[in-house]
Amino acid sequence: MDTYQYVIPKCNFALQKRKYVYNSKYKKIFPCDKCNKEFKQSGHLSTHIKLKHNNEKKYFCDHPTCSKGFSVKWALRTHMKTHTNDKDFKCNFCNKSFHQKINLISHENFHHYKIKIKCDKCSQCFNNKYLLNYHIRDAH
Repeated sequence: MDTYQYVIPKCNFALQKRKYVYNSKYKKIFPCDKCNKEFKQSGHLSTHIKLKHNNEKKYFCDHPTCSKGFSVKWALRTHMKTHTNDKDFKCNFCNKSFHQKINLISHENFHHYKIKIKCDKCSQCFNNKYLLNYHIRDAH
């Protein structure tokens, strides 16, 4: 992001180094320099950059059949659960269980609550916005 003087319209306060901007409702946002995705907190922007734009892997899986690398420690911890049978998140409707809560929520929304997110371009349905975004990126 370029550094230049940015004037906040509400109070005419001038920022010399702009790490964040204000949206039309005067809420602080932190935009990514590389993909223009916006975040409400600077920590979320930092995590996004580590996960999506930095190829530096500091944390590696030590399972004998795997050598995946991760840029943040929590991603490795989440990954390690895939090597165990510890599926702590159980569906309230059927006997499926999951390693991550987000996978349980997606499963229940799609299969039991019948909540689906439809692609505007081809009408294919997905059980969460992340899968829809991958579809849009890869198919359109």
